[in-house]
Amino acid sequence: YLLKQMLLLAESNENYINSIKYINLIEKNLKEEETLSDDLLNKWFDYNRSAYNYSDIYDKIDEVLSSTISITKEVFYKKQLAITLSSEGRIDEAKDIYSILILDYITDAGSKLQFCEINYNLGNIYLYNFNDLEQAKYYLSECKQFCVANNDKIKKIKQKSSDVSTSIIDYLSLKDEFEYSIN
Repeated sequence: YLLKQMLLLAESNENYINSIKYINLIEKNLKEEETLSDDLLNKWFDYNRSAYNYSDIYDKIDEVLSSTISITKEVFYKKQLAITLSSEGRIDEAKDIYSILILDYITDAGSKLQFCEINYNLGNIYLYNFNDLEQAKYYLSECKQFCVANNDKIKKIKQKSSDVSTSIIDYLSLKDEFEYSIN
């Protein structure tokens, strides 16, 4: 309880280093069969990326992926790997991991919610890094079918993907109209 209060205090001060420290201590104090909640695990990854602790992230991912885990956990950790690679500017590697995840695991029912974020991130990579509007539109549209949870993060992703996808469609339509009018 005390560690969670200390974590809340560190988070309210946007002190990522202390937030990471408290999450690590919370994890260390868990019983052997217990694991961090998804929320704390996501925060651990986010805070480490914010603090540029990429090697800590890669070490944790390597450790987990080298053990026997469920498909859902494998998709989660590989998604975190792609997010981290992208954060570090290694866009092509991130794109490849997202693409492989989609090819290999998109039918896994337990991972369905992960593909909301995977498609969203891949759509954004195509939009902002490759200026490929067609691919961006495709992945952002695909994203919406996987965004079925009622939590705020998923709702936000679904809304953003819908907004950007609509903007791309509108832009491409205007572009076609313009090109048609000059011919």
